[in-house]
Amino acid sequence: RQVGFDAAVFDSLARDPQLLDSLGVDAPSLEGYLAPDSYEWLPGTPVEAVLRIMVARTRERLRKATTGCDSLPLDFGPNELLTLASIVEAEAQVHDERPRIARAYLNRLVKHMRLQADPTVGYAIGRGPRSRLLLRDLRVESPYNTYLHDGLPPGPICSPGYRSIEAVVNATPNGRDLYFVARGDGRHMFAETYAQHLSNISAARALQAAMA
Repeated sequence: RQVGFDAAVFDSLARDPQLLDSLGVDAPSLEGYLAPDSYEWLPGTPVEAVLRIMVARTRERLRKATTGCDSLPLDFGPNELLTLASIVEAEAQVHDERPRIARAYLNRLVKHMRLQADPTVGYAIGRGPRSRLLLRDLRVESPYNTYLHDGLPPGPICSPGYRSIEAVVNATPNGRDLYFVARGDGRHMFAETYAQHLSNISAARALQAAMA
């Protein structure tokens, strides 16, 4: 049901430092902390109450995904976990690839390689996660541009679903992938070496041309 509040008010409060602090959210906004789900609100429900309930739903999912884990990958805290899960959410189109994509990004972080995740650039320039990017876009100055900056961006770039959160927690064991490229049919080609990645890029372009 529609609550009837102004979207600008929602966005402004989602970036309010006092609210973020009260919720224990160490990020620039509540982006990624608002669990995508079905909710029922009574007319007139305060915006802050809506945000708090959505954040609580996300924390429930985090607890569920991490139950029984002795530690999280790379000793991630909640913000790091949600941030990487949001990138996986933006990259993956089929469920079975999520853990492999998560492992590739974790491997890059371990090796101190930049993530070079296209969806983070799309977020930085205000486009969708699978938008076509130009070379000049990869040079845009933003803390969310993982082509220019090391490590994870400051916070999530979208609200990840439970499967993407779970994929980071349970990334493909012993996977050695460092690269992947979209095939054009919703799946990706993965590679452990840059040379193999270049070969995959050529193969993916040929496949995309054939499907055009």
